[in-house]
Amino acid sequence: MWKLGVFCLLFSLPLLCGASMKIEYLSEVVSGMIESDSEGSKTVYPKAFVLRNGDEESEVFLAKWQVNYQKQTLEQKIFRANTQDLGWRKRLTGFASDFPIEYSKKIRNRVEQSTSDFIDIENIRTAALFGQSQDGLIVPTAAGDMRVYDSQGKRFEFLAPQFSPKFYETHFGNYHSAVLNQRENVLAFFNYRSFGSEASLSSDERGFLQDNRSFLLWVDGDGVRRFNLLSIQKRLKQILAAGFIKQAANAAVVVLWETTDGKVMLSTHDASGKLLSQAREFYSNIDARGKLSFYYGPSTEQILLTEPYAGRVHFISPFKTVNWIASVEQDALVDGSLFRVLGVNQIDQHIVAKVFANQKVWQFDARAARVKGHDAEKQGLIKINEEFLPPDVGNGELVDVRLVEKDKEVLLLGLWSYTASTKDLDDGVVRTASERFLDDAELSRCQGYLDYEKTFDKYLLQRIEAFCIESKLDCPKMASYSDVEKKLPQFVAYQEAQAQDDMISCLRNSLLFPLTQDKPLDKSLLIYNKNPEEYMRWLKDVKVDAKLVLTIHSNKYAQAKKVRFPGLVLQEYENKFTGLEALVNNGKLELYLTAKDETQDKGFRFIKINGEE
Repeated sequence: MWKLGVFCLLFSLPLLCGASMKIEYLSEVVSGMIESDSEGSKTVYPKAFVLRNGDEESEVFLAKWQVNYQKQTLEQKIFRANTQDLGWRKRLTGFASDFPIEYSKKIRNRVEQSTSDFIDIENIRTAALFGQSQDGLIVPTAAGDMRVYDSQGKRFEFLAPQFSPKFYETHFGNYHSAVLNQRENVLAFFNYRSFGSEASLSSDERGFLQDNRSFLLWVDGDGVRRFNLLSIQKRLKQILAAGFIKQAANAAVVVLWETTDGKVMLSTHDASGKLLSQAREFYSNIDARGKLSFYYGPSTEQILLTEPYAGRVHFISPFKTVNWIASVEQDALVDGSLFRVLGVNQIDQHIVAKVFANQKVWQFDARAARVKGHDAEKQGLIKINEEFLPPDVGNGELVDVRLVEKDKEVLLLGLWSYTASTKDLDDGVVRTASERFLDDAELSRCQGYLDYEKTFDKYLLQRIEAFCIESKLDCPKMASYSDVEKKLPQFVAYQEAQAQDDMISCLRNSLLFPLTQDKPLDKSLLIYNKNPEEYMRWLKDVKVDAKLVLTIHSNKYAQAKKVRFPGLVLQEYENKFTGLEALVNNGKLELYLTAKDETQDKGFRFIKINGEE
């Protein structure tokens, strides 16, 4: 159990301890993606990779790459955040024996790019391969190779089977990990896909693709090895997921895969790859569009499979003869909310899923598959952890949530993002401020909405018809705008109100225009202005800064903590949020996150939060 002093220092509970947490910025503000049609692009990947190294301070690594379209080159680099600057270097020389990892490649066409030795930066991950507090960095490549580094440099390497790169490309699948014999073991898989018709391939090419259409790797502290799937290889089209499961006194491997004729199968294998039982067809609905994930129970012959797109989980007991899949749909939770899986517990040899939905933490096991909807909760098949109800976070968007456990200490971490906004301004405030700060030309433009043309045409008749239907009125026959004013004054009043709304909207947009620009507020943004000094003070007063809020719940304390980061929001990258990284190092919780700095154009920061001894 964590010491109270460490907890207090970490979570800034002044009533209990009078201490504060340490927030460290791991970098200056750096740019995300910068693109140019003529020159290329530069990218710093907005996620930090954290390596624990025994009792030493965790080391943080960043990744970046640069594409030059004219020279047709790609340069990549993975480097220590605390020892390397973030400037771009002109010359890179290939993989180094230690950090930084650097790579440069000439790109000539799609085939070469897809089968090249590029680092697959988005699928880099860390794992406690060398002990519970000593991590390895797992680095896959686009060609299916896998390299493992510790804090000093490369430890292991696996080179994928290669043939002619003219007919296939390699796709990374997903990871699964479990702690076996005090160390984390990781499964990862790749699928090969051909560019065109396989009928046009030579017999040697078809033979290669049949034997290597998918391959599964087992990574641990002793190396990287290809897992033997010969027993299913001839029928295998692609691997969908792979994970560890307990079988008797040993760990087995479960593989979910698609056959060449489109069936979804599940097979279990011992450590050598031998089938433990006949592969069986997966008889529950499955949606393979997203990355499917397995969750491991350390002492149960049951495994959890999650489908992120379908909002569905499957409790799988592959060694049972019948009823070996129990699927829980998203509508088994209140209001049918999509859930995020936080992890699993184990009770009486059964896996218990922990999920976050409707801003609550829920727990359920395979029995919840028996009923639908709210009945699952009423019958006690789905339970709520009442101590983890979140605090009031207003209009913040929950972008990441993590459950972290250490002995009897359980923490729920939520990351909430608030974009920059303004105070609510009523119409009177907008009018008064506009007359004081907007120039005459802009005032006149907005007031022009009140002088709308009263034209009687087919478009007006269409609007009148829609108004009558919505207002449930009988529309009289009209031949001119005078008829409208006499016979349907309600519509005239509606038009006038709309004109007033349009005018106020115009004034509001002009007033607040400087705050809508993705730049720091200064006088250069005051376009339609008079009284600039007072106008600047007014804008600063009505502005509500962007902020990032970390909420921290503990099962030891009733009241949740909030940590605010003014001016920071979560960085979005290719429609995906890179959120929170949480790990326990030497009894303390370390948090790492990436946040966009609203004061910088396209800039973000890498942040570390931990307690001080």
